[in-house]
Amino acid sequence: MTNDTRKGGGTFAKFEKRWNSEASKDLLVQIQKASRMSIPVLILGESGTGKTLVARCIHELRAAKLGQSPEGPYEVVNMAGLPPDQAYREIFGSEGRVFTGAPETVHGAIDRAAGGTLFLDEVGDADPFLQGMLLRFLDTGKYRRLGGQVEIESSTEVIGATNKDLPQMVADGAFREDLYFRLRGLEFTVPPLRDRLSDLEAFVEELLKSLGGTPSNPTGVGQWQIEKSAVGLLREEEQQWPGNLRQLQRVLILGAVNAAERIEKKAQKRSYALTDAETPQVISEADLQPTSAWRFQVRGPTMQEYDTVINGWLKTVDFMTLRKRYTDAVLASTKSNVTAAASVVGKDRGTLGRWLAEHEEWEEKKLAKLKGEAERQNGGE
Repeated sequence: MTNDTRKGGGTFAKFEKRWNSEASKDLLVQIQKASRMSIPVLILGESGTGKTLVARCIHELRAAKLGQSPEGPYEVVNMAGLPPDQAYREIFGSEGRVFTGAPETVHGAIDRAAGGTLFLDEVGDADPFLQGMLLRFLDTGKYRRLGGQVEIESSTEVIGATNKDLPQMVADGAFREDLYFRLRGLEFTVPPLRDRLSDLEAFVEELLKSLGGTPSNPTGVGQWQIEKSAVGLLREEEQQWPGNLRQLQRVLILGAVNAAERIEKKAQKRSYALTDAETPQVISEADLQPTSAWRFQVRGPTMQEYDTVINGWLKTVDFMTLRKRYTDAVLASTKSNVTAAASVVGKDRGTLGRWLAEHEEWEEKKLAKLKGEAERQNGGE
């Protein structure tokens, strides 16, 4: 291994230490290879396998090789569902007031990633016009903002990722062959979770670190643990994990919600506050008992709602926020059908109804507290 790899790339170093499966070791080799070359990289793989994380690893290692900070310019554009004009503005920026109220100049992701990395997630969703503009940029290193007349040169590195079958899309005329070959300066596939089950405990530990606080430690982060038997349940061979790491995270969310509720009930039976030693923040096997949350549809109706929960996960700082975000996401996916939502959560309709009432009371208390603080401040002026 080269010295530059040892010195930088904290994310890579962490995974290199914990990933032991052959599939993961092969992936680490591909990440290292990509970091040593200044060429476009195309990352393939099923939905939820961690392609975004892999792209970040490549960026960090490249920055380390150049003696730069891993926190240097790194921009992500998720192209799934973006209208063509918006996608163009997101990537290349715009000049002139392209719509009422818009600023004169909008710097696109390429501008902001200058000297760093532009990660195009779901690049297979790019429309034909945008495909042409991306090809031109990859060929020449130049681009124009929407509405602009001047060509701008950029040394931004490009990494693309998709869960689509690009060769088939090329054959069907849905994706430009020349762009496909230009993107795949180096191409590799992130293996699915079912091929990396020996690394599952490491994945679980990392996901648990991002969970918010708990009833006895509402502002804490990284307090959750999990029983060995619960990890064994997650690792059972019949669990195929079609949703990969995203599905695993979704199951752990529900497990944390169940565990936190169990801890709260235990605390309510006492007349005094429980210490952390008396209420270990541990997800048990019972908290993870398979429910409909284990059934994962990659293109199912709850995908977008659960992505919202996951993307905002690091901002979760207390148990009630955790549970409210989870149930709000489920209700949004079921169009506020409480019975259907209860089925997704794995609870009866009465329990979910009680949760919703508790959330409403919690929100009212928060507002009353904020109002009281504002009145005290105004009174002190």
